[in-house]
Amino acid sequence: MSIHNPYKTLGVKNFADKQTIKSAYRRLALKYHPDKNPNNQQAHIYFNQVKEAYDILSSPSQKSIVDDKLKYSSAPMPRYGQGPYAFNRQKWDNAHHTKNSTPEDFSSTKKPFLESTIWIYVIKPILFILLASILMLLIIKLS
Repeated sequence: MSIHNPYKTLGVKNFADKQTIKSAYRRLALKYHPDKNPNNQQAHIYFNQVKEAYDILSSPSQKSIVDDKLKYSSAPMPRYGQGPYAFNRQKWDNAHHTKNSTPEDFSSTKKPFLESTIWIYVIKPILFILLASILMLLIIKLS
């Protein structure tokens, strides 16, 4: 069984001192002890939770781990899918045609050859160089 916040289980403030933790444990242990509540299963479960919380907070190493978790988790952080920069799956699907798309859906997004990257960066410069060299040869021949 794992306790998320043992301070809350014992009913004390976070980062409470040893004496406060001990007195809260004794009070709750007497209240929910199985001998005092023989037919109450819920009291037995709560007694075990109180005992586990006290065991965690009475150990200095475990108490420091709990304190660090509480200290660094106190700042509210947006969860995944919240906040101004949240990922919007519907916008992504609309922009990239990935939701239930077929090959026919992509045919309209295909660029014409004269606007393609290979035309602009490879073929067009080669043709320009060839045309310029042919013109230079013609000019040299005619002069």
